[in-house]
Amino acid sequence: MSWLGIFIDRAEITGLLTDDSGRCLARDSLPLTCVPGAQGQDEQDPADWWAATVALIDALQEADAGALTAVRGIGLAGHGEGPVLLDGQGRVLCPVPLGGAAMAAGEGALAASLARLRARDPARLAQLALILTPKDYLRHRLADDLARVAGAARAEGAPGAVTDPASASEWHLLDPAGRNWCPQALARAELTAAQLPALRDATRPVARLSDLLRRRWGMRQAVTLGTGCGETAALATGLGLVAPGQGVLSLSGTGWVLVADGAEPAQPLPGLRCLRHALPRRWLHMGAVPMAGDSLAWLGRAAGSYPTDLTRLAQQGFRGPGAELFLPPPAPQPFASPLPGPGAAAAPALAPAAAFVGLAGHSDLPRLAQAVLEGVACALRELCDRLRANGVRLERMQVIGAGAQSRLWVEILATQLRLDLCLPAAGVFGAALGAARLAQLSVSGVAPPVICTAPPVLDRVMPMSDHGAAYEAQYRRFRAVTDQLRGTLPGDGAAPGGGA
Repeated sequence: MSWLGIFIDRAEITGLLTDDSGRCLARDSLPLTCVPGAQGQDEQDPADWWAATVALIDALQEADAGALTAVRGIGLAGHGEGPVLLDGQGRVLCPVPLGGAAMAAGEGALAASLARLRARDPARLAQLALILTPKDYLRHRLADDLARVAGAARAEGAPGAVTDPASASEWHLLDPAGRNWCPQALARAELTAAQLPALRDATRPVARLSDLLRRRWGMRQAVTLGTGCGETAALATGLGLVAPGQGVLSLSGTGWVLVADGAEPAQPLPGLRCLRHALPRRWLHMGAVPMAGDSLAWLGRAAGSYPTDLTRLAQQGFRGPGAELFLPPPAPQPFASPLPGPGAAAAPALAPAAAFVGLAGHSDLPRLAQAVLEGVACALRELCDRLRANGVRLERMQVIGAGAQSRLWVEILATQLRLDLCLPAAGVFGAALGAARLAQLSVSGVAPPVICTAPPVLDRVMPMSDHGAAYEAQYRRFRAVTDQLRGTLPGDGAAPGGGA
């Protein structure tokens, strides 16, 4: 048997075929086009998503027809940024907005779409029968039941139209427990529960691929379509974040931390977001450090060097913690997903500023590069300390992203966190793999830990014991300087404090 995972973000759509062991059999991606829309946001036509999905599966058939023939389940994952508004016949009422000023202000994609349609074309808004996320729209197109479920939504309350709680939470319409639509929130949005899909666990089977499409792609048996989930939950599933304490740290353009937990916190944690996992009875905590790898790239552009050159210079000149401090900009508020592209916050008019502190005449390029590595590590520790202070365990942490190629950067991070860190072996571990795993779970009934395993460990990086005390002192200095300067830099409206 084989499994197909499909992941849609605003830039591209990706398909991944796996076998029962999770081994990649074929993979492909196709670009998606955005067009400028009103109020500064980009727009996409869901018909383009569908055309790209069909072309993507056609390409996978060319790559490995045998693997596609053996597909038993299809899982979908995607961003929740662009809600699809449908009439009672399943027709799209308007282009799907992505980002823009409304999203940057925390209004939410669904509220922004409804407000725009209410102002421009109230008669069309009156035809609204059903609202779907992008991945749910594609699932219903694959099942060829879009018109049926949209018509049923208007008449009966959307039997057959479903989404997962994690994706639904992006619309800010769930009750505090995240299990049902909130009547008060629906009233504020001028919506009814009949216009929204029912909530189902991401691992539940909900439909079957239409016979016409199954024959087109030569699939021998009936193909189950699972509920699927949002981008962050799919990424966690692909990385094997199943048990409490399992997590990942990303040293990419934006640095971020993502940790699995068995319980939702009693109250929101400063600078962090709690999301429903795709797996039952599990939650995810997430926090971001804007301009992590991007800060190193900026320094490289200013110095005429590549980031890899800077990390090499920092490694060659390393003698212990530097006197220079780098303060990354704070995360935007309200919190937005730090994952690139889909769900990423639109840039504010004036981006929060970063800062170097403690510069002197001997502060050359290697020392500045080391300061960036150390500043990002301190900022990630600040997020992790907040989690620990609220009872969230950090036990098996992976490090991914381009910055993970710098041994020094990972060693500094391990020292700050006082944790051994795992470097995963090269492979395909993204949201498309998470979607394929959800497809397998929806059919097999196997327990999630059996299927959702972590990537093989290439190397384990331990804290630098000879520099532990010095890095502890550097972190205390980082916190003191951050609290003193926060709110005083251009574009920085963050409130002081908030750490552990």
